[in-house]
Amino acid sequence: MPINAIAITIAIAIATADPSLPLCQRSRKKLLTRERSIRTAEQNLRVYTSPRIRHKHKRMKKSRPPFLVIKRLYTRSGGLRKPQKVTNDPESINRKTYWCFEHKPIKRTLVNLIYSHNELKLFSRFLNHPNVGTSLVHELSLEGPYTGFLPSNEALKLISPESLAKLYEEGDKLMEFVLGHFAKDFWLYRDLYGSSYQPWLVFNERRDAPEKITNLVNRDLLVEITGEFKNCDHSISLNGAKIIRPNMKCHNGVVHIVDRPIIQR
Repeated sequence: MPINAIAITIAIAIATADPSLPLCQRSRKKLLTRERSIRTAEQNLRVYTSPRIRHKHKRMKKSRPPFLVIKRLYTRSGGLRKPQKVTNDPESINRKTYWCFEHKPIKRTLVNLIYSHNELKLFSRFLNHPNVGTSLVHELSLEGPYTGFLPSNEALKLISPESLAKLYEEGDKLMEFVLGHFAKDFWLYRDLYGSSYQPWLVFNERRDAPEKITNLVNRDLLVEITGEFKNCDHSISLNGAKIIRPNMKCHNGVVHIVDRPIIQR
């Protein structure tokens, strides 16, 4: 008998053999696996052809997956228009173009940071003053840039409640107190320390450590540097107020949190 005929005869015998007959353990396992997969496919086919399950399956396909990211377009008021991929709205286009070509990826202003940061909750109350609050918000929303040295909640608790109440009653003094914590120009922590020999001098212009900087009420803030940067024991203080959290960047400036209110000299 030819070899092909022998192979066909053996294959037919195996396919039509009784399962009770002794077979190789591996062949037996393959047959069981195939039967199980066929049975599972038939069950799935019956389930998905029922009207109720089919309707539910279509409804699930329409829902968006949770990882789908929708582009959002900012408006002038800070809210969001209807999310969409393409827009002809000139307001949205102008806003996107402004952020793109001005190289300012940070959208929050100094006012947004003051209202949102947990350590500045007490300081943010000054911006809600009925008489001078609007003027403060307008001043700190301008292009600037400004650098804020703002006292934390614990720092403002060092002032007695009577002094704070008196300061809050007099609007002019309150405005002078708030603006006294802001300086002109953009001063990062590294700029206050000086970038004469620091590694970031390659990427920035040389800025020596200033002896004093001028705040928004034309008063001088004395810059005091202690320790060395190389030993990681340095600190920077302005009129005795030590910076405890630096470099919180905003669109129109930067904010450093200090451990006490700045006293005007």
